[in-house]
Amino acid sequence: MIKKLICVLVIVILFIVFFPISNYKSSIYSWHMSIMGDKNVIKRLGKMNSNTLYQDFSSDYLKGKNSEFIKYMNDNNIDVYHLSGDPSWGIDKVYLAKKEVDKVLEFNHNNSGKIKGIVFDIESYSLDEFDKDGYLKSLKEIYSYANKNKLYLILCIPSWFDKYGDKYLEDIIKYAGDEFSIMNYNIEKTLSGIENEAMISYKYGKKISTIYELDFSDKKHFSNFNEIMNDYKKIKKKYGNVGLSFHHYDDIID
Repeated sequence: MIKKLICVLVIVILFIVFFPISNYKSSIYSWHMSIMGDKNVIKRLGKMNSNTLYQDFSSDYLKGKNSEFIKYMNDNNIDVYHLSGDPSWGIDKVYLAKKEVDKVLEFNHNNSGKIKGIVFDIESYSLDEFDKDGYLKSLKEIYSYANKNKLYLILCIPSWFDKYGDKYLEDIIKYAGDEFSIMNYNIEKTLSGIENEAMISYKYGKKISTIYELDFSDKKHFSNFNEIMNDYKKIKKKYGNVGLSFHHYDDIID
């Protein structure tokens, strides 16, 4: 316990010094291609202080040779990641996840605008046939493939994997991605919900972020942006090494 408290204290001190809360930057999820026709996209991302976009690009788009949107994002200091995922990919269709990696590699090869990496949202635990050990094995294989091809991989995971034991969560963070986006949605437990993820990610030098929902009409979420930021300040104060992410672009209030 003492060792754990010392670790938390070191993290907080380092991030207070080097990453003050006023300088936060966020990432934002976007599931619809309509964003590419939004003339106010930079303004809207700026409102969220976001410099990272997780965009679900269609297969047709990735096959093409038109990177104007991505180049426009990059010219405005926005990093763009391809967002994708299907529950079956963590069960018996790992090859489809690898194909998604290949699509990004091919796009980057054919276009001047570049996609920085890939974000996988593979929620296999929603299926009846979910097997935690098989799932971990699939995630390892997917990450190994992306890593071999030098494509940065961010894995979206729930905040409750530690219910399978700290070793399971540790193996996910150690072997299944370069970075992790945590669905830390229980607003009553945002601090405790991400504690183990924060400690393990620090141990392995991996980045993590906590995701907030922007649908303020849902009583299960925070009711406004100020509540989100007040909660995030508490997380930063306690752990330090946790980034900020929003779900999702269509719910940004102009």
